[in-house]
Amino acid sequence: MSASTGSSPAGIIYDAAWGAVAAVCRPALGFARLREARGSWIAAKLGIHAPAGDGPCCWIHACSVGEVAVALRCIAALRAARPGLRFVLTTVTPEGRILADRSVSPPDRVEWFPFDARSAIRRAYDAFRPEFVVLVEVELWPNHLREACERDIPVFVVNARLSGNDERNYRRAGAFIRRIFALPELVCARSMEDASRFQRLGARNVVVTGDMKLDPPPRTSSGSPADSVILPDAPVLLGASTHPGEEDVLMDVFQSCRRAVPDLVLVLVPRHPARAGTIRAAASRHGFRVASGSETAPDCWVVDAIGHLPRLYSMATVAFVGKSLTARGGQNFVEAVEAGCPVVIGPHMDNFAGTTHAFLSANAVLQVHDAESLALAAETLLLDPGCRELLITRATAVLRNARGATQRTVQRLLDQLGARTDTSSGFTVQEPHGKEHAE
Repeated sequence: MSASTGSSPAGIIYDAAWGAVAAVCRPALGFARLREARGSWIAAKLGIHAPAGDGPCCWIHACSVGEVAVALRCIAALRAARPGLRFVLTTVTPEGRILADRSVSPPDRVEWFPFDARSAIRRAYDAFRPEFVVLVEVELWPNHLREACERDIPVFVVNARLSGNDERNYRRAGAFIRRIFALPELVCARSMEDASRFQRLGARNVVVTGDMKLDPPPRTSSGSPADSVILPDAPVLLGASTHPGEEDVLMDVFQSCRRAVPDLVLVLVPRHPARAGTIRAAASRHGFRVASGSETAPDCWVVDAIGHLPRLYSMATVAFVGKSLTARGGQNFVEAVEAGCPVVIGPHMDNFAGTTHAFLSANAVLQVHDAESLALAAETLLLDPGCRELLITRATAVLRNARGATQRTVQRLLDQLGARTDTSSGFTVQEPHGKEHAE
């Protein structure tokens, strides 16, 4: 497969844009070298990293928190199959980096993903020297893929997903994007719909292995910052991974529900912790007594760090999972199911369409369409323990039957690597309950 991606007008413009970014940052590169600041953000973005250690290495790239969670599952399964394998996990967002730093320990390492300029990408490949590359979901950076192809390093996409809007947007780049999508050696898609979209955009070898986010997370030795969050012994309405506008709706819902549940507590966990101050101010304007950290709060908590949700789900009476009411795309609600928490979602769950359909078909989560129906659903669940228990039982059953995607995915990767070297990986997978796919 040819690695040429820059001969089309779109490719030329793309390379020129990233080349300009790298040129602007070169003075900072010189400064970083003078101060021996390897490991700084700017050095990492320009591809300057400490050399990798000895032995085979996998470069796995995950953009943000959800993708890092998938990468950690993949790392654990690959390490079980190949104990000597080391990992370099790169990420883009601060939230993703925090989770990665908390979960990864030597000999593995966490780095910032470099700018997709040819010079930065080459430096990173020279430093990491990966045997193969794993990309989580849809992190298809053209020059990153081209460099791997030119070095004959196989690239695998895991938990691959594309919404209909994503596909339409990519199609606008024409032949350029088809060449990019053709470069990965294997694409392991979450669902048939995702697989079809990747194929239409030019992906060559696509299989459906299911949604790795439905599998349990690997155990880590690090403690959760949520251990310091101690809520009152009272009913809890949790707003998880919320986006702008959703907190205001939840505050109104909270006020409405308190008429029926006077000791109710509201906990808000914004998807982007930097918004916590703005949310606290809005809660104060609503007349709530607001607290965060380890303070006592009779009304409302606003959590300003990542890593709290698993424990908060286990403490919540009802959870609304955000980016689904005033924002679009949805957030993963499987953590809530895992913790035994009843789930309410909004109408906009395009990023998790297959998973959402499976749970809705089993009446295992509640989907609302506006603030009024959210208030009704929340009050119903708060007042009816039987309804909550029924949702939890159904959701747990759906989750149990859908699992196994991580092992299926890793087996496909090892088979593909084995086909390259004509050696067996020695890793076998037990299919759970005869299920072939998660969706």
